[in-house]
Amino acid sequence: MHELATAQDVLSIVQREALVYNAVRVKAIRLRMGVHSHLEPRSLSFCLESIAQDTILEGARVEIVPCEADVECAVCGRFPYDGDAGAEVRCPKCGETAKRMPPTEIYIQEITLDVEDDPIGKESSV
Repeated sequence: MHELATAQDVLSIVQREALVYNAVRVKAIRLRMGVHSHLEPRSLSFCLESIAQDTILEGARVEIVPCEADVECAVCGRFPYDGDAGAEVRCPKCGETAKRMPPTEIYIQEITLDVEDDPIGKESSV
């Protein structure tokens, strides 16, 4: 069951980001999960909800979006790819030619926070 270890990693990363932005609460997270990651989305969501109790992530909406392909750039690394399957693949960061790879990674695509510096609870996405 790799989902629990993955959920713990996600929680740790989200907590670090929330500290950077002085967040009082995490409202939502969006994960991009490679279809070849060997993770079950419902199990991962359940694990996240379970370990989030009594943390800044408690009650956050968790959205898991399947990723059909990755690209790997020799300079920048690996990224999810949403482009045309027949097109030449370019790195989304530097624009160099990249290789299409089986999607095995999980990415934190977006974190929506309630930020402390606004008395009304300003929303911020990172």
